[in-house]
Amino acid sequence: MGLFVLAAIITFTACDSGYTQKPPVSTESERIPCHVLKVFDGDTIACDLNGNAQIEKPREYIRFLGIDAPETRYSRRRRNNPDMEGRDEPFSVEARTFVQNKLLKKKVYLMFDQEKQDPFGRTLAFIYEQPDAPQSINEQLLEQGLVTTLFIHPNKRFQKRFERIETQARMAQQGLWQPN
Repeated sequence: MGLFVLAAIITFTACDSGYTQKPPVSTESERIPCHVLKVFDGDTIACDLNGNAQIEKPREYIRFLGIDAPETRYSRRRRNNPDMEGRDEPFSVEARTFVQNKLLKKKVYLMFDQEKQDPFGRTLAFIYEQPDAPQSINEQLLEQGLVTTLFIHPNKRFQKRFERIETQARMAQQGLWQPN
């Protein structure tokens, strides 16, 4: 009886203190559709999530999870640095072109990890061409050597798989990993 009362008090205290459980992480079957309206670079797109054919900043800016693409001359960091102004990092154009060819003006499917937004309010997601596609665009970019892996806690889903793909691209000297 005493144990039951203690459990009830703990449960009541947790509920009373405003504690809320995080929503569950989406599974492969829980991919959210959206229509790609714009490609910014190899790891950022604008996607119409609510069907109004407009981009609602910053939520409908989609930042690809698990990867980091080379920067283009259009980035704020490069625009504000006179030493870098006007220069693209190697393979930034190829990464952006790959994403444009695959996704622009098409319906894609988003899958999330633990955190759904970054500090800038962009939606964080793995991008799939079909609701049941076994491989994400994020992974395809890694295979081509057009991006590197980037995982920021708590979003660690697929980290080992992505690192394995990046290692294979490096060993095959794909894209960024070509000898100079």
